[in-house]
Amino acid sequence: MYYKLKPCPHCGGEAYLERAHRAFINAQTTRVAFVRCTVCNTVLSDETRTIEKLPHTPGEAVITNRVEPTCAEEGSYHELVLCKVCGETLTDETKSIPKLPHTAGEVRQDELVAPTCTEEGSYWEVTLCAVCGQEMRHRTVMVRPLGHDFGEWTVTEAPTCTETGKRVSTCVRCGEPVTDVAPALGHDWGAWEVVIAPDYGVEGLQKRVCSRCDAEQTQRLTIGSSRDRGIQFVGGNNVKFTVYAGENTYVYNTNDARVLEWYSGASLRFDVEVTGSWAGDGYAVLVNQQPLAPNADGSYTIPAGRNYLIVSVMPLSSAEDPGTTPSGGGSGSGVCKYCGQVHGSSFWGRLVAFFHLLAYFFLHLFGRA
Repeated sequence: MYYKLKPCPHCGGEAYLERAHRAFINAQTTRVAFVRCTVCNTVLSDETRTIEKLPHTPGEAVITNRVEPTCAEEGSYHELVLCKVCGETLTDETKSIPKLPHTAGEVRQDELVAPTCTEEGSYWEVTLCAVCGQEMRHRTVMVRPLGHDFGEWTVTEAPTCTETGKRVSTCVRCGEPVTDVAPALGHDWGAWEVVIAPDYGVEGLQKRVCSRCDAEQTQRLTIGSSRDRGIQFVGGNNVKFTVYAGENTYVYNTNDARVLEWYSGASLRFDVEVTGSWAGDGYAVLVNQQPLAPNADGSYTIPAGRNYLIVSVMPLSSAEDPGTTPSGGGSGSGVCKYCGQVHGSSFWGRLVAFFHLLAYFFLHLFGRA
């Protein structure tokens, strides 16, 4: 490349600037400019100029000489950075890698002090690393006293059912003797025996006896409270029933068909009072049309059971045929087959007998069996 300048002072020829020379000195770019005469080729000027060098361009870091860490030692590596343009080494550093954590492995017991019956023991508990075997941690562990191990007990004062006794023994480890309380035996009860049988309205009593000391224990007995039986008392104008149902007393002396709810597990006592002509002729008490014998005191007792009952009274003159009824439409003295009473052949008598028939039918159809 040439640039025209002033004429050559030697020959008057045309001068020019030549930039054909470039050199690198100390990593700096040096340019040399020559001015020559185009005719005589004389160097008219020779000037050297220096241009500052450009900065490096770092490339990616390169890792070399890597040593992996362990739980015992740190690791390391070299980190090298070169210029992307000229390849010059810009940095070369050695860096460390932290150690790895230990891995818990064997737990060892050292300095063991055995416990006794009354004194504590102890030991060092040491945890080792499973990789390098180095001790990771340790602690002191206390062991509770063993306590005495007594052998067979020998009773020196025998206990009773209610009183404690004494016993002695010896520890099999340290030989220390000990005296202790022999616990009370407690009663050895036999089977319960009924002393007074319970009834409704009357408490019963049962007892049992200890086989060792003859002590007695008693217990009240009661019958359950479920009324699961029906008993119908058919009274009349000349018949009155007085029923003793536990603590209660009921009187039936009408033509109504009264039903008493009672307990199947209990008996029932009642009295009968007859007035009018039947009192002199005599009468029989019927339960479901079967005669019921009186007690020694003249009262009557219905035994326990679950069947439905109808209690009535009839004169002894009709006892052989409790089912007779008025005949011939006249004013005869027939006896009602359902209640044992004489209703007569009048309209009202027949009406009462009809209602007794209905009551008997419905009570047997829907009542308790």
